[in-house]
Amino acid sequence: RIALTLGAYFLHKNERYWNACVFMKQFESIIYHIAASHISSDLLLRMMYAFMAGEDYDEALKLDIARATSLGELGVQGEDYD
Repeated sequence: RIALTLGAYFLHKNERYWNACVFMKQFESIIYHIAASHISSDLLLRMMYAFMAGEDYDEALKLDIARATSLGELGVQGEDYD
C-alpha cells in the first residue's frame, strides 16, 4: 500500500490530479499481485504506459494481467475464506 500511495503522491506532485485519483482505484487490487511477484516489471511497465497515455488496455495486456493475477494466492486464509 505504501507503493500505491507513493505512486498517487508522485502523480499529484506533478499536477496530474485526475490521474492520481484514477490510479488509486485502478491499481489498488493490482498492488497486491505486484508485492507477491505475480506481476513482472515488464508487465507493470506496459500497464503504466497504457495508464499514463490514457489508453484502455489492449486485449493482449488484459490477458497477461489475468494470467499473472491467477498465478497464486494472496495469503488470505482462515475459516471465512475456505
